[in-house]
Amino acid sequence: MSDTWNGIPAPPLPHAALPAPSQPARSIYSFSEAELVQYFLIRLERASRPPTIGLHPDGSPAIKSLIGVWLISQVGGLVGKKRLVNLSDVDRLLLRSVGGVAHLVREALASRQKAEGAS
Repeated sequence: MSDTWNGIPAPPLPHAALPAPSQPARSIYSFSEAELVQYFLIRLERASRPPTIGLHPDGSPAIKSLIGVWLISQVGGLVGKKRLVNLSDVDRLLLRSVGGVAHLVREALASRQKAEGAS
């Protein structure tokens, strides 16, 4: 499809028509916390859920805790673990920021990788 129709710019494609990558370009285990924050922001944007609450006291975008749980489940799906983080052991404030969720996921991935290496 061309970018113009008889000299008139074509309308942009809807977000649903854009392919959503299910896998990042490299292993999610190699992501730093800052890279996880960027990955989460991209996932939220593609899901039409950009963080609009403002900034969390930790300096990262604030989100609702349910969105934080969804982000954790997205990474859990990538690594094949249904429950990547035990939510009963988590400080609820960490679920309310993208940076906090990235911290939880980074810790869970590191402990999972260490456990797999010990096996």
